[in-house]
Amino acid sequence: MDLSVPLTIQDVNFDTDSQGRLDGQIVYKRIIGAHDAPEPGRPPSALSTLAPFTLVNGVVRPHLDVAARAYRFRMVNTSDTRVYRLAVVDEETGEAVPGVMKLIGADMGPLGTSQTIEEAVSLSPAERADIVIDFAAFPGKRLKLVNTVAGQRPGTAPAGRPDLAAGRTTKPLTLGAAIPVAPEESGWKDTITVTANSLVTVAGRLADQTGKVMYHCHILSHEDEGMMSPFVIMPSAVHAIHAMSMGMNTAMAMGTGMQHGKDEHSGMTM
Repeated sequence: MDLSVPLTIQDVNFDTDSQGRLDGQIVYKRIIGAHDAPEPGRPPSALSTLAPFTLVNGVVRPHLDVAARAYRFRMVNTSDTRVYRLAVVDEETGEAVPGVMKLIGADMGPLGTSQTIEEAVSLSPAERADIVIDFAAFPGKRLKLVNTVAGQRPGTAPAGRPDLAAGRTTKPLTLGAAIPVAPEESGWKDTITVTANSLVTVAGRLADQTGKVMYHCHILSHEDEGMMSPFVIMPSAVHAIHAMSMGMNTAMAMGTGMQHGKDEHSGMTM
């Protein structure tokens, strides 16, 4: 009996045949923003899309027969854009089952201490979660893992929610109130959820690695549009030389500026 189950979760769209029936072929829709005029030699900008079907391990609406014991589920969100908020629901009552999920690991491995998920676990694209559910407490029950919306009953779709995510910065961002760190954000992470109008401070530990490293948005449509930036990790000795060089350049710039200020009438430093 395999008690460790990987769950690859992804929203997709399916193509249709000549009769308008779904044919099982995955189709990726690139939504072009009407306000973006394409530049010569570059593809036009695309908006992030949300697809209507959810695949789990390549299957729509899968099920798993389990024994009355604990199972480990290793989850990963492989969607383009969609952020999942996953909760366990009693199929008979439709109500969420609080506290049934125990988080034992995140992106970079096991946690030192397990965390109880009181309501739901959120997964952004590329985020991973290592979850344990003990089915011994639910003999004869049928449970579902469903995507939910905060503040709404599981299975209730938010009114007027479009199947399209789009946005651009046209004015300075106004930051909201501080957000508490969720249990699934515990441990060592390489993928971090940054919600709209929010600022995240990241603390990292660099060992002996040096060289060029890239950080980027893991919404694939954003990444493809170039939402990324490099940074360089330098050895300690190079850091010392760099700091010394920067100090010398600053001192020279300040000295030149002072000299220029003193001899403004001549336009020349002798």
